[in-house]
Amino acid sequence: TDAFMLDVKAWEDSEHRELTGMPNNNVIGNLEYLGEKGKLFEVRTVVVPGVLDNKETVEKVSGIIAGKDIGYKLIKYRNIGVRRDRLCGIKGPSDDLMEKLKKIAKKKGVEDIIVV
Repeated sequence: TDAFMLDVKAWEDSEHRELTGMPNNNVIGNLEYLGEKGKLFEVRTVVVPGVLDNKETVEKVSGIIAGKDIGYKLIKYRNIGVRRDRLCGIKGPSDDLMEKLKKIAKKKGVEDIIVV
């Protein structure tokens, strides 16, 4: 494989467990390992306001990928197609929040940031 794309849902293990039922140590380990090996093409984080500490996740991920040729895609949460028992009533993030998170990543040294 030439390169990987990796989703980092939440930096905090408890948030990741609440969301997925699994710990995030493999995700964080892969982020660090693939970044060091130059095998990470893109990292994606879905921004879910009021549920996840999006600021912490963006800060921590950005600190690891800064200065490397790795894209960071910040994705607005949308409740379309979400299971009714999980995150269904959550409203997506504002454009203002997305811009603030983008600025955090840029300030940390990430060059390639896409907001979708």
